[in-house]
Amino acid sequence: MVNDTSELTAAYEKLGTLSAEMIRRSARPMASGETAFPPQVETHYEAFWLRDYAYMLEGSSGAFSADECRNACRLFVSAMKPDGSCVDCIKFDGTPIYMPGYGSMGEEPVADGSQFTVDVAWHTWKKTGDAGLVAEIAPALVRAMRAVPRNPRTGLVRIEPGERWERCPYGFTDTIRKQGDLLFSSLLFIQAARQLSGLLETAGIGGKDEWLRTARTVSRSVVDTLTHGETGLLLAATDVCRQPDIWGSAFAVFL
Repeated sequence: MVNDTSELTAAYEKLGTLSAEMIRRSARPMASGETAFPPQVETHYEAFWLRDYAYMLEGSSGAFSADECRNACRLFVSAMKPDGSCVDCIKFDGTPIYMPGYGSMGEEPVADGSQFTVDVAWHTWKKTGDAGLVAEIAPALVRAMRAVPRNPRTGLVRIEPGERWERCPYGFTDTIRKQGDLLFSSLLFIQAARQLSGLLETAGIGGKDEWLRTARTVSRSVVDTLTHGETGLLLAATDVCRQPDIWGSAFAVFL
């Protein structure tokens, strides 16, 4: 049990040190020369996962050099499809994978790829202060956000209901076949829209206000569409997996 703030600070610093060490031990070379950081030390996860890297970068940016961050950011942005769809992961040989399970789950790209691509760009900018990089990739980031599958009525990220496995939701729930308007992927979209607004301002490109308005609109739709009356929590989805989402509700409070 922590008795004072000094113990808490020491524990936090120790965790930070251990996480950075673990990230460095996970480093793997890619065929193209970039350094990949899969979510496990040694072998098992044989690819560079976008969302795992985004969380590493957010929580332990000091574990990476500025050049590693720039290279990884460019790698994920360059793997984008022409329509703006973004990856789930990239194999070490450079092959982009758009659906979880190395491409075996769902028929369309995962519903969180664009959001995490923007998130990586945002944290890369925060780490490096490289406005030139932001200007270079900003148009692609806009294209990525416009590719997110959304309900035109609510603005929420959506997987169409039906027997067809259209796509996976948020990647850490990729085996759960949620359908309808989605909570967690929509929250990621709100976060990414705010981040994109800041990146466009940094790049000196128009559109900042549009994405702030979009973030506000989707925020209202999350509350109006997904609030669970009995608990006050937010539902994971409107159709399949229509149940309170504790982690999603916590993330909504954070946002």
